[in-house]
Amino acid sequence: MNKSLFSLVFFSNRVLQKKISESLRFIIEKSGYQHLKWSELLKKHRLLIDYNYFDALKQCLENIIQQGLPHQQDQVFKDTFIYAASLYRFDIVRFLMASYPSYPYEFDYAMRYAVAGDDFTLLKEFEKKAYFFTNAQSNYVVAFNQAAYHARLEMLQWLLANCGSNVSKYNSHLFMSAINGGRLNVIQFLAEKHVNLLETDDIRLLELAAKGNHFEIFKILFDLKCRCSNTIIHLTAGHCSLEMLQWLLERRKVGFNSTTIDTAATNGKLENVQWIHANTTVQMTNEALDGAATNGHFETVKWIIDNTQIRGSKMAMRGAVGNGHIEIVQYLYDIMKNNPVVAIKENNKLLGIAVENGHLPLVQWLHFNISPIATITVEEMNRLAVRIDQWADIRFFETLKWIHENRTERCKESIVNRIIKETGSIKTIELLLSYNYGCTDKAFELASSRSYFEIIQFLHKNTKINCTDEALVFAVEHNSLEIVKYFHQNFPDLYLKNALRIAKKLDLDEIIEYLNEQTKIKQKIKE
Repeated sequence: MNKSLFSLVFFSNRVLQKKISESLRFIIEKSGYQHLKWSELLKKHRLLIDYNYFDALKQCLENIIQQGLPHQQDQVFKDTFIYAASLYRFDIVRFLMASYPSYPYEFDYAMRYAVAGDDFTLLKEFEKKAYFFTNAQSNYVVAFNQAAYHARLEMLQWLLANCGSNVSKYNSHLFMSAINGGRLNVIQFLAEKHVNLLETDDIRLLELAAKGNHFEIFKILFDLKCRCSNTIIHLTAGHCSLEMLQWLLERRKVGFNSTTIDTAATNGKLENVQWIHANTTVQMTNEALDGAATNGHFETVKWIIDNTQIRGSKMAMRGAVGNGHIEIVQYLYDIMKNNPVVAIKENNKLLGIAVENGHLPLVQWLHFNISPIATITVEEMNRLAVRIDQWADIRFFETLKWIHENRTERCKESIVNRIIKETGSIKTIELLLSYNYGCTDKAFELASSRSYFEIIQFLHKNTKINCTDEALVFAVEHNSLEIVKYFHQNFPDLYLKNALRIAKKLDLDEIIEYLNEQTKIKQKIKE
C-alpha cells in the first residue's frame, strides 16, 4: 500500500476526515476532554494544528472572524501564530502572515522558533517587524541564545551584525547557551570575535562545561580567566575524564576531600575514583556506594566493596531497587543478608519500592529469595495500579497482574473508583474487575464528570452498579449528549427535572430538546 498516497487522500478529503473524526478518540490532558466530535474539534485551533488538519484550521479561523468578536479574534490568531511557530509549522505561520496580515502577531517572540527551526528567511521577516514590540529586547536575547545553543552560526553572525545593540554580557547568555549545547565552534567564534560578551565572573560557565564533560570548551574558558567555583574539582571528578581532571589539577592547586571521590563514584567515573584513591589520602563515605548503586554503576559498586571498608547500606539497596538495577541488588543483598537487623527491617521496604516502581523482575526475585518473607501494603498496591496509566508503561500492568496471580496482597476495595478519578484507564479497570474488585454507584458519577463514555458503557455491561441522578447532571454539565442519552435509555427511572434545569441554565439546546421530549413521553405514559 502506498502510505504517502493514503495520507494525501485522507488529509485532502474533508468528508472522510469528518467521518473518521466523529469516532476518533483524542487523549487531551490539557483540556480535560477524553474525546471530541468533529464539530467540537473545529473550535480547537491548537488541536487542529496538532493533528495536521490544515484545511479545518482555515475553516476554524474563518468561523472566528464571522463571529465578529475583535478581542477573541486577536487572541486566537496570536495564539495560533505562536503555537504553530513553536511546533515549527512554518507553513501555517506563512499562511497567517499572507492571509491575515493585520493581526498583532508577536514577531519578536516568534524569532526564537525561527532560529530553533532553522528558517533563516523567516527569522529575517520576523526581525523586520519585531522592533515595534515593548518586550522586543528580551525576546531578541532569547533568539541570540537559541542560535548559540543550536549552533546556528550563520544566524548568530547575522543577529550580532544587525541586532547586536540588544545584547550585552549582562543580559545575554550566549556563552552559557553554547556550553549547554556543547557547541565548540560557537564558543571559538564568540571567544575570537565577541569576547566582550563573556562574563568572566560567572562561575556557572566552567561548572556547566565540567558537567557536560566539554573538555575543549572548558580549556578555552579557563584560559580566558573565567572564575572557578569552590566545587569545580568535585564536578570535574564526577563528570569528566581523568585527563581533564589532571589537566585542571596542574593549573589550579586545589585539595580533594570525600565529596570529590564520592561524586566520582556516584557518577560511575571509576577511573577517577581509582586515581584519587591511589594518589591521595581521601576516604570515601557511604554516599559513594549509595550513589553508585542508585545510578546503576555496577563495576564501581564492586570496586568499592573490594577496596574499602564499606559493605553496603540501606540507601544503596533502596536506590538500586527503586531504579531496577537487579544485578546490584543481588550483589548487595548477598553481602548484607547476614545482618539480621537490616534484613528484617528492610525487606518490606525494598519490596514496596520495587512494586511501586513496577520492576517486576525485582519483585519476583525478592519474592523468591529474601527472608523473612516481605509484605506489600495496600497503599503501595494502590499506587501501583494508578501508575499503570499515569506512566503509560506496560511494566506496571504486568507487575499488578503478577502479584494478583502469585501473592495474597490486594488493592483497596474502592480502587476502581480511584482509577476512574485519577487516570481513566479502562485497561486497568478491566484487569481489576477480573480480580473481583467491586465499585460503587459513585463510579458512574466520576466517569460522567470526566466524559468517559467508554468507561460508562463498560461498567454498565460488566457490573451491577446503578446510575444516580447526579451522574446524569454531570453529563449535562459537560455537554455530553451521548452520555445523557445512554443514561436515560439504560436507567429510565432517572429524575430528569434537575438535569433539564441545568441544561437550560447552560443554554445546551440539543440536550434541552432531548430531555423535553423524554419528559413528555414519561408524562404520556403516566396518563
